[in-house]
Amino acid sequence: MFFGCAAAYYQRYILGRKIPPGIALAMGTGLDEAANVNFIQKQATRKDLPLDMFEDAAATAFTERVRKEGLLLTKENASRSEQFIAESKDKTVELARKLGESVAPLIQPVAVQTTIEFIRDANPEVIHTGKIDVLDETHDVIDVKSSKNRWSKVKATAQVQPTFYIPGVKETLNASPKRFVYHIITKAKKPVHQMVETFRDESDLIELDYRIEIIVKMRKAGLFQPCDPDHWRCSPEWCAFYLAGCKYISTRKKITYINREV
Repeated sequence: MFFGCAAAYYQRYILGRKIPPGIALAMGTGLDEAANVNFIQKQATRKDLPLDMFEDAAATAFTERVRKEGLLLTKENASRSEQFIAESKDKTVELARKLGESVAPLIQPVAVQTTIEFIRDANPEVIHTGKIDVLDETHDVIDVKSSKNRWSKVKATAQVQPTFYIPGVKETLNASPKRFVYHIITKAKKPVHQMVETFRDESDLIELDYRIEIIVKMRKAGLFQPCDPDHWRCSPEWCAFYLAGCKYISTRKKITYINREV
């Protein structure tokens, strides 16, 4: 978030302003919960749950998040919100079923939703922390995601997440992961499972050191740069602060959006 739009980061993590999730996050919550319910018990049983339990867990988690936090909707989807939420819930259940059919049988977890931490000499005041989805018995670090489209190798290589998680697993869990594996379930009419592996080495951690150093310096200086106003992030569809809270959006733009026809 900081590098995407530091002004939004400031609203969320410095001011602590809560924002409703977009539909992708709500659906991701459902899929994550289905994975967690299955993999936590699978550590002991070495067996996957029935598919209907994947579906029930996903539906319940999706519904609960929307109930508690609301939902950030485009104007078009807001005009048919009940139908849109119902359709999104159904798709979440469909993704969870694909998880149970195609992904879960490939994984035997030894750690699930485990917090990892590490410190780098380059930035000793910073604790790098995260929570892994799954560590497999082969010591692969695994993350399950839903996506509108298939992922490319380039996209997986660009992700910061594996750069955090691989050294964190080494430090915290005394494991030796060689790769990070994304299991992507696409939101196509008929969901498709895609497996994408990616690797990290010390040069990736050095890159991370430089990025963390910039974040620390900018935070201390109170500098939180907004993203390019032409960027897709800078719109009410993607940023809940666009209409309320962001000083980098003119009143004219806000009024134009509110009054525009969909």
